[in-house]
Amino acid sequence: MSPEGLSFNPAPPQKQIENAGEVPELKEKKKWTFKTLKEDVIAKGIKSSYDYTGKASRNNWPNPIVFTSMPGFPKNPDGTNNWGELLGREEKIKWTYESLQKDVQEKRVKSTFVYKKLLLQNNWPSLAFVTRMQGFPRNLDGTNNWDAFFGRENDEWREKSKWTYESLQGDVQEKKIKSSEEYQRQAAQNNWLSFKTLTSMSEFPKKSDGTNNWDAFLERDKFDLEKFRLKVIAKRIKSSKDYQKNASRYNWPTPQTLTSMPGFPKNPDQTNNWDEFLGREKRVWKEKKEWTFETLQRDVREKGIKSSKDYQKNAARYGWPTEPKLTSMPEFPKKFDEKSIWPTPKTPDSMLGFLKNPNKINDWDEFFGREKTG
Repeated sequence: MSPEGLSFNPAPPQKQIENAGEVPELKEKKKWTFKTLKEDVIAKGIKSSYDYTGKASRNNWPNPIVFTSMPGFPKNPDGTNNWGELLGREEKIKWTYESLQKDVQEKRVKSTFVYKKLLLQNNWPSLAFVTRMQGFPRNLDGTNNWDAFFGRENDEWREKSKWTYESLQGDVQEKKIKSSEEYQRQAAQNNWLSFKTLTSMSEFPKKSDGTNNWDAFLERDKFDLEKFRLKVIAKRIKSSKDYQKNASRYNWPTPQTLTSMPGFPKNPDQTNNWDEFLGREKRVWKEKKEWTFETLQRDVREKGIKSSKDYQKNAARYGWPTEPKLTSMPEFPKKFDEKSIWPTPKTPDSMLGFLKNPNKINDWDEFFGREKTG
């Protein structure tokens, strides 16, 4: 049982005096009201929902889902949680689609990559919010028309002579280019600078040995696993299967890519620890024991297991092998299937030969030490 589930019984007065000054092993969960919780969160300098999620446990705060469902938690007009108002952050400008597009184009922003970089300093809404604004343009297939939003329809901005390092890097990353080879293949169709021209630009990053640093240019080395973990938790993902189902929807790395990243939590046997990654209650890890038939049989009998069904229910709990593995051990006792041994007046002659080599079945009576019946 987790500490949260333990009942709390105050010690008698005399016992409390004797224990004065001792540090209790368990910290009782505080009964938060929305007002007291909000005051404590602001007093501790929390600046975002991610910051809250990462520090909730150490401060004995409820998880973000409980907090945001409390009466009084501020909401945006679209029903989403208004963390800005709660945390006392500077109120965002009330943008209309037209005023936002005008401001973005006046600042000569030409890609979602550059937009995200300038978002906070300009107090612009998130890209997801922008695409939900009334008036945001769509392509014929229903996809977002960023060309129209940024004013790129006439493609003059794509003239090679107009590329700056930052605008080119932004356009390349917006198109999710993942390698130098992919850049070379798509350079002509996107009217990008040639491979040689790009890498000779003074801003193009280099490694310590002087070679081109495509990881830095494509920002392949900036993945923040902890920040990503908090983002996944905020989406209420509860299992590896749930993550796999939603990965393509949210444009997340595949489970195989994610779990191979340095820093992904592991169990003692080096399997992936999704409990820790997803912030689920941690299970007590039990090292799998190398059982021999004798030690396993002894342990099963000591725990009073009396049936194969009971064994199956408790196998994972005690770290025992599965029933098929157990019964496939050479030492597991067998017995003749009596139903196949004794002929009856109706037994056909063709079956009499089989009766000389009858079936053998698992002898659970023998394994459990049960008294045999009959």
